[in-house]
Amino acid sequence: MAQKKGTAAKKTTKSKAPAPEPGYQVVMSVRSASLNYTAKRLGELVSEQMLDGWGPHGSPIVAIDQEQYVMSQAMTRI
Repeated sequence: MAQKKGTAAKKTTKSKAPAPEPGYQVVMSVRSASLNYTAKRLGELVSEQMLDGWGPHGSPIVAIDQEQYVMSQAMTRI
């Protein structure tokens, strides 16, 4: 039979990295006459923020300002 090498339990340690502070931000796209381009650019900006620990909050908002589309997305720290 195999013998146990030790009875001491191993302790796990947590990383001492600081926890991200909760936050809220709004990501705005570029202004463009093309809704397709505006939506694509907002998607890229939101994806970049998600890599930094932010998550989308709610649905994107579309506004029309002087015949140009502008989109925004609320984001929260996750």
